[in-house]
Amino acid sequence: MIRILFIICCLAPLCIQSQDTLPFGEYRTAVLRFHPMLKKASLSAERGQANLLRAKGSFDPKLEASSASKFYNGKNYYSLQGAQIKYPTPFAMEIKGGYDLNDGTYLDPSLTTSNQGLLSLGLSMPLLQGLVMDERRAMRKMANAFVEYSELEQAVLTNELLLIAYDSYWQWWSSFEKKRMSDEILQFSLERMSNVRTRALLGQAAPFDTVEARIQVGLRTQQYQEFALNELKTRYFLSTMLWQGDSLTDAGVYINDGTLPANPAEFQEIDGWLNDNFLKQLDTLQWTNPELRQYDASLKMTSAELGWKREKIKPKLNLNYHFLNEPVGSKTATGFSTENYKWGMEFSFPLLAREARGDMRTTQIKLQEIGLSYQQKTQETKNKALTAYRSLFALQEQLDITTQNVEGYFALLEGERIKFMNGESSLFMVNQREIQYAEARIKQIDLQQKKIKNYLELLFHLGIIQRL
Repeated sequence: MIRILFIICCLAPLCIQSQDTLPFGEYRTAVLRFHPMLKKASLSAERGQANLLRAKGSFDPKLEASSASKFYNGKNYYSLQGAQIKYPTPFAMEIKGGYDLNDGTYLDPSLTTSNQGLLSLGLSMPLLQGLVMDERRAMRKMANAFVEYSELEQAVLTNELLLIAYDSYWQWWSSFEKKRMSDEILQFSLERMSNVRTRALLGQAAPFDTVEARIQVGLRTQQYQEFALNELKTRYFLSTMLWQGDSLTDAGVYINDGTLPANPAEFQEIDGWLNDNFLKQLDTLQWTNPELRQYDASLKMTSAELGWKREKIKPKLNLNYHFLNEPVGSKTATGFSTENYKWGMEFSFPLLAREARGDMRTTQIKLQEIGLSYQQKTQETKNKALTAYRSLFALQEQLDITTQNVEGYFALLEGERIKFMNGESSLFMVNQREIQYAEARIKQIDLQQKKIKNYLELLFHLGIIQRL
């Protein structure tokens, strides 16, 4: 039997020993560590950080320089040299520092500087639109909220994948148990057919009993093949969840024939945990479920956008003020003085402001839509969690009854087999007992798997499936 060496290689730091069983805990660790979709989900958080970096770029200091000259017929018409640095503060104000050196025969007198040039230090500040909120600050707020949204998106994608991965494991367990049960009954049928043939040769059984025994073997074989095929499908699907290595070129791995799943005993004590924690988890659903928390991040982004749209309704009134002085070392350099300055003011306002008011109303509607969607999603998630929670106990009651039935049917089957070996029963009765036992066992397996699936869905709706 080929052992699952890929699990050993992937999970060597966990000190997993070579074995023919793939425990659920080791499977879970492998999925969380190597699955490419989880790596893809992590890119969502990186995208948010990149977007925040871009938003912060609008606050970067900027260095600018310009040069323009005109020479014609041997004359220097003008020569304009200038450089400035701008520092956008975290508030509305922008600080500017500059240097200009201009000369020329036909230079505009307002641009004239000394031979040493002219220094300036000042600020630009909006007094109405942009004072409380401007586009740069709005974009930074939106980027911060988008970082939160992106990290939650990673959690949502992770939870969705884990729900599929965990459910796939227990589907494999279910198909494996059915296959094993079917194989057990098939071996009993083969043994019984051999016994009947021997007895028929000795004249202790009717020849027709061998025909019936052979038919039963055929039916049991067909059933086993169906369960074996289903086990193969679920095992191969489960293999798509297992990868090895951190490189994008690493291939997936396959779970080989003969590998055993874990027993679901580790899920048998979940009811006690639920009784103590379910109501608390349900009350804090809006803080534990990442999909619901995304609505809060969306509200933050839209609120920041609305703040800027509301600000745009105000008139524009921008003030520019600069102190002037010649560079140090010039004869007239005396330091910056309030007597040497230049200033300006800009004003504009659309009389109807319909574009700004339309933008603001559109964003307000968007904000309302997000709030309503959040309420609806919260209620749906709570109802799904409640349904899954209550279904668990109903499934447990059914499972207890079915387990008792399985034990009863197995006792009847064993008794019927003994009676048959003693010549006190018939193949028909043994066959009926086997059918009853097999149906009860299949139902028991289905209920166990369904209960585990229900439990996983409950953890998913509560947003804590990663804690499993």
